[in-house]
Amino acid sequence: MINKLKKNRRLLVLIVFAICLSMGFMKPVFAQENSLTVRLQAHLSVLADAKQSPPREVYRFKLETLNEKKEAIAEDVVETAVENEGYVSFKNLIFDTTGTYFYRISQINDHQEQVIYDPAIYYLTVDVYYDLNHTFAASVIAYKDGSVEKTEDIHFSNSYQLTGSKQNIDKTKTQYTTQMQSCWFLCIAAFILLVILVIAYRRKEDG
Repeated sequence: MINKLKKNRRLLVLIVFAICLSMGFMKPVFAQENSLTVRLQAHLSVLADAKQSPPREVYRFKLETLNEKKEAIAEDVVETAVENEGYVSFKNLIFDTTGTYFYRISQINDHQEQVIYDPAIYYLTVDVYYDLNHTFAASVIAYKDGSVEKTEDIHFSNSYQLTGSKQNIDKTKTQYTTQMQSCWFLCIAAFILLVILVIAYRRKEDG
């Protein structure tokens, strides 16, 4: 009789466990064992004037983690070397809990000479949830600051002013040449004036 009760009790426990599992009550336990990785990339293009290729430069970008008030609570800075076009990859975002997460991507203006930086800012919303198979899934939505339309391309476009530097160099050379010509003119005028004074002084003594 006792053995029979023990068997029935084990059977009852198994049945209750199976019911809880089918109703999804054990989902939080599985959440601790699962994780989801999201990879983010930004596209960078550098345009130069005068139909010349810009030199290879290093550009830096910032991925900020935001709270619900869109305030930065953490950041990750990465850099990439680009000549004409390239991509920058941020650190992997790893989620082990469902929820909504907010991020912001921008370019850091390092004030490199001749570079005009794209001031664009992108806001991202990552929704992590369970799909029908009780596995982690995520949807990523990106908006460019000032726009209400979704975008699938986080794109920054910089400009590199090659002709501007040449014009500045030519302008500097012209200014230097003008200054030198002015100095020579003043020196010659001073010498002529000195000669005139000497001649006048001698004539006065002879007279």
